[in-house]
Amino acid sequence: MFVAAILHLFVVDDYISGWGNSVNQQQMRAALIDAAIKIVSRDGLDKATTKRLATEAGLNEVYIYRSFKDKEDLFVKTFLEINIEFAAELITHFEILEKAEIEAETRCAFFFWRIWRLMVSNRDKTSYFAHYYYSPYFTKYSSEEHRNSYAAVVERFKPFFLDNVDVFMLLNHISDVMLSTAVKVFNGELEDNEQTAEKVFNLVYRAVEPLLLRASAETESVK
Repeated sequence: MFVAAILHLFVVDDYISGWGNSVNQQQMRAALIDAAIKIVSRDGLDKATTKRLATEAGLNEVYIYRSFKDKEDLFVKTFLEINIEFAAELITHFEILEKAEIEAETRCAFFFWRIWRLMVSNRDKTSYFAHYYYSPYFTKYSSEEHRNSYAAVVERFKPFFLDNVDVFMLLNHISDVMLSTAVKVFNGELEDNEQTAEKVFNLVYRAVEPLLLRASAETESVK
């Protein structure tokens, strides 16, 4: 038994060393994050065991603990990566909102459409985001990091709204509406078509419109 255990350790060490020569730490980390996205998006966080994660990534389970503190840390870091990516995309498409010569609702519609297509065309990432965002993990590990990731986005949005508006909370509300609707599209409860997108936009815009600085000024001028 002792000899078998020693041989097993040598085999595992050789296996790990062999991977180490061909796969660097960054590649292992990326493979595990990609595995987490695929499994969680399909089956949820509870079904993402270390064995399944490693198998999906094509790695030994040992690599999870070489790249992350533990499985929970892998979940947290995966969410953070998607969160930062989505925040960066918001900034990328922001220029349309700053075109003052275009009517406000039209600008918002263009911006919404780009973000909506980003969400529904990246099904796995959006599904992972939803699973994690609505789980205890988010409150326990990621709520503050989420706020920090969107700090630049909030600052870009602030000039469009009245001074008393909590822009971060407003963006969270919009995100909730879009995210929950995207999940319904993925589950087949809603069609992925222009009608669905238009309904979501109208729902979001009617909530946002009274808080817009320009809309408020126009309302006051009419009075």
